[in-house]
Amino acid sequence: MKITKNALLKLYIEDKKPMHEVAKLIGKSTASVSHYLKKFGITARPDCFHKNNPAWNKGKHLSQTTKDKLRQFHLGKKLSNEHRLKVIKTLSSYEDQFGVNNPAWKGGKTFTSQGYVWVKNRTHPNANNGGYVSEHRLVMEKHLNRYLTKDECVHHRNGIKNDNRIENLELMFEKVHYGKICCPYCNKEFLIR
Repeated sequence: MKITKNALLKLYIEDKKPMHEVAKLIGKSTASVSHYLKKFGITARPDCFHKNNPAWNKGKHLSQTTKDKLRQFHLGKKLSNEHRLKVIKTLSSYEDQFGVNNPAWKGGKTFTSQGYVWVKNRTHPNANNGGYVSEHRLVMEKHLNRYLTKDECVHHRNGIKNDNRIENLELMFEKVHYGKICCPYCNKEFLIR
């Protein structure tokens, strides 16, 4: 069957059939149907018209106007006293549940898949979004009594990434941290990864 603009308008726009059904009816692929929609200047619909797809606004941010309208809509709604007390109790119980006060606290240390140890330190200027800093950098910063810069790397001399003793750590610049280096003790060359 030849694909015409009128056929696409009827099936896709008027009958509101999904693209895969239109493709099946005319004996073409969905890519061909998409191509002809663009060729004829027909705007493709969002995926939300399909039965099993999520709503078009899932994961989207609402404008301030929409937020204000939703707030106005819910403004007069009242919770039952019982439900209100449950909500207050739940929210107030989270106030002081940071760090050691949290029942799920495991000491503030975590291990990465590469073998590094990360320590919880929310106030550190180089902490990641979760508030963690790599322990080997903290040990080196304490030893030097200053924060490390972004281009400074801490190398583990013995290659064991969770051995963060100061004797095992060496400060390097990022450029020389990867590749071949010469050991200052035995003068052997080895590859750093």
